Amino acid sequence: MQFYPGILSDSVSVVADRLAVLKEQAGVTVAHIDIMDGWLVDDITVAPLDLVELDFGDLRCDLHLMVDEPIDFVLEAQAIKEFLPIRTMIGQVEHMSFQKSFIEEVKVHNWQAGLSLNLHTPVSAIDDEVWPHLSLVQIMGVEMGKSGQVFQPAVLDKINELRLKAETQHLSLEICVDGGVKLDLLPQLQEHGVSSVVATSAVWQSPDPAVAIEEFIKISEG
Repeated sequence: MQFYPGILSDSVSVVADRLAVLKEQAGVTVAHIDIMDGWLVDDITVAPLDLVELDFGDLRCDLHLMVDEPIDFVLEAQAIKEFLPIRTMIGQVEHMSFQKSFIEEVKVHNWQAGLSLNLHTPVSAIDDEVWPHLSLVQIMGVEMGKSGQVFQPAVLDKINELRLKAETQHLSLEICVDGGVKLDLLPQLQEHGVSSVVATSAVWQSPDPAVAIEEFIKISEG
C-alpha cells in the first residue's frame, strides 16, 4: 500500500514549507495537494497556478479537485504543465457534468485520471462507460473539505464494493482512501485491498511531521 502525504492550505508559503519536509523523506514520491474553490466546499485553497514557482524536487503531485466543474482546473493546469510534476488529476464526481470529458482531457496530457467519491456518494455514481479509462478511484473516509475528521467505518463496505468491481471487470485500478486516515487504521485498510492512502492532519498536526511520515511509510509498506 502506498502512502501519500496530503497538503491542504490557502497559503503558498505553507505548501512550500510542507513540500520541503516531504522532499527530505526517502519513501515519499507523491504529494497529494487539495484544490478547493469555495463552491463545492466552503474553503478556498491554493490553485494550480499558485504552485508553479514551488520546488517539488523529485516529487510528483496528485491534484485533488474539490471544485465545481473540475475540467476547468484541468485546463488551467494544462497551460502550466511544464512547471508542475503532475501524476494524477482527481475530480469529485458530485459537481462534474461530464465524467468522460474530464477523463479524456486529463489523459490528453499523459496524466492519470481519477475520480473521487464523497462520503455518501455511491460507487454507482461513476458512469459505466468510464471505468476502463480510470487509473484511480478515491473514496473519502469523511465529508470532504475539512481536515481532522474521524474516519467513518461504513466506508469499508464501499471499499469492498469497489474492489469487487475492479476484480470482476479486470480493471487495473488504484483504490485510494482519503480522509480520517490514522496510523491504527492502516492494517484494516490493507486487509480490505486498499492500494493507497492519503493522510493530512495526522501528519501535519503531529509533534514531528517527519517522524509521522516515517511511521506511515513503515506500516503502509509492512
